[in-house]
Amino acid sequence: MGQIFDVMTEFFKEDEWVVYPLEGQTVLRMGFSGKNAKWTCYAQAREEQAQFVFYSVCPVDAPEEK
Repeated sequence: MGQIFDVMTEFFKEDEWVVYPLEGQTVLRMGFSGKNAKWTCYAQAREEQAQFVFYSVCPVDAPEEK
């Protein structure tokens, strides 16, 4: 797909993350388990901008007043 996508895919596989490519996109979805929660992460290759972006989506709802 592209150099950044290929490098990030190889990195996560070598680090033994289970990754799921999103069809038609340069994005990998993966899960992560920490001490207090489990959440979903996304790794995105933005080839034209020469960027790697990592999103971590925490499933904890913050109170409205916070």
